[in-house]
Amino acid sequence: MGLIFGTMHLVKKFKLDDPEYVQYIQGLYGAATCLLLALSYYFKAVAESKNDQTPLEYDEPQLGQGSTHVVTTVKEHDLKEITKNRNTALTTAAVVVFMYWKFQFIQPMILQSILPVFNLIKTPLFQVYLLGKPATGELARPWRPENPFASAQPSAQEAAPEARSDSPSRIEEVTESESGSDVDSEDEKEMKSKK
Repeated sequence: MGLIFGTMHLVKKFKLDDPEYVQYIQGLYGAATCLLLALSYYFKAVAESKNDQTPLEYDEPQLGQGSTHVVTTVKEHDLKEITKNRNTALTTAAVVVFMYWKFQFIQPMILQSILPVFNLIKTPLFQVYLLGKPATGELARPWRPENPFASAQPSAQEAAPEARSDSPSRIEEVTESESGSDVDSEDEKEMKSKK
């Protein structure tokens, strides 16, 4: 986060959005994007050459649908992650180039020259394939994207079922009282009295 604000401060202080600097910034952005894509293809070549067929089973969370049980190999898992990272880099490049072409915004180009490289360095792909670290501990597969909001959300153990309004015991209580109760609600009593 400090990197973003620091970069934006440098842009304003050195007036990097002046036309004389634009070519340098475009060159820097092009070099950073090429580096990301080159590393992506390098990771792919290494994953295919290793051909690690170790079975890998895990539950992959789906948006609003619980989770899906995935059975794959280490090679397939890594190739999927590499493809995901490459597609993200290409999509970001398309958006940044469009923003510069259409609106002459140079700040996103400056940020995207720096941030993706720092983000790549923190990925398990970089750590395992380029730095040669073993895929154990935090680098163990399956690799999950880091959730920046995880610290703000309570864990499953912290959320007590009694406190939640949709807990099974609460649902059973409501179902029993609504369906099998001989006691009429206030509205039903008023309706009967009016008849």
